[in-house]
Amino acid sequence: MGKKSYYNIVEVLTLIGCQDNGHFQILLKKKKTEPYKGNWIIPGNILSNEETFETVVRNTTYEIAGIIPKKMLQNYVFSDLNRDASERIIASVYTVSVLKNLVHENKDYETGWFDIDNLPIMGYDHKKIVKEVFASLRKQIIYNTDNILKDFFPYDFTLGELQKFWEYIASEEIDRRNFRKKLISQGFVAQTGEEDKRKVGRPSKLYCFTDKLQEGSLK
Repeated sequence: MGKKSYYNIVEVLTLIGCQDNGHFQILLKKKKTEPYKGNWIIPGNILSNEETFETVVRNTTYEIAGIIPKKMLQNYVFSDLNRDASERIIASVYTVSVLKNLVHENKDYETGWFDIDNLPIMGYDHKKIVKEVFASLRKQIIYNTDNILKDFFPYDFTLGELQKFWEYIASEEIDRRNFRKKLISQGFVAQTGEEDKRKVGRPSKLYCFTDKLQEGSLK
């Protein structure tokens, strides 16, 4: 009997991302072996017969970042025939949003955070994957699909921090007063009663998202 033509290997790639100083960054892993030795790749693992996609994402996130994700978003499936020169491998990509200060990077791997606009040399088709996934993620953030903005700001923040991230994602400058007026008048944010004392000078008030955010977006 000839070789069956419908057996494929499936890998699950986990794009671990965060907002940092108003930018979107991702956590990548440096490849130790050929091919693409020394290049950076999206963390991931091959799907076994005993696992679900979600199990692999959960295990990969914990292995690389020391965090068990509460939420994971499935993005795209990449099935180009030449993704891997040696084997037929299909990639299913998931996005996990984390808080950077809670990440505990695994010392067994060489990992690094990279701004989406300043990616390193990457192996396979991973740079293409990052670009396509981020283009989709940008739209989800702008329209607040699945209340995704709260994944990036789950706790308190200043309105200046939120505006900087929003301008970066939307690729446009917005008026500070109008932005803050909309957030407060529509009930998307509420004061926590605390102040941000991390910077020198007059401290800024801290806010958090309300449940009202689920009903709309900042657009």
